[in-house]
Amino acid sequence: MNLFVKYFVLVCFCTPLLAEEINTTFIGKLAVDGYDVVAYFKEEKPVKGNSKYQFLWRNAVWKFSTEENLNLFKQTPEKFAPQYGGYCAFAMSEGEKYDISPEVWDITEGKLYLNYNKEIQEQWIKNKKELIIKADRYWRKDGK
Repeated sequence: MNLFVKYFVLVCFCTPLLAEEINTTFIGKLAVDGYDVVAYFKEEKPVKGNSKYQFLWRNAVWKFSTEENLNLFKQTPEKFAPQYGGYCAFAMSEGEKYDISPEVWDITEGKLYLNYNKEIQEQWIKNKKELIIKADRYWRKDGK
């Protein structure tokens, strides 16, 4: 096998294992559609981020509503980033990756979970302990 082929195989098959995939917008690579993930914890509601306060982490642009929230995220991004790379938590429990609505969220045991819509969130809330276990397994199995 020549060097090019070895490199190609390494990049194609190993890169997903090296970096966790983040759900981003098609244009601008915004995480959580540009919402401030720290605000879910501090203000207990979704808050749109501001372009003045943004940070590139895991190949995604994260926006924040305040400089304080930006700095908190920079210190410990794993604490604030949504589970499953920001994909719908319910869908991940089925082994699928679906987009989310930033308005439909839940914090359980200090972790942020996002869902596709209100109807899906109702199903999520009813069985979230069981669904978290299933989603965690699928997320790990997917190489993340």
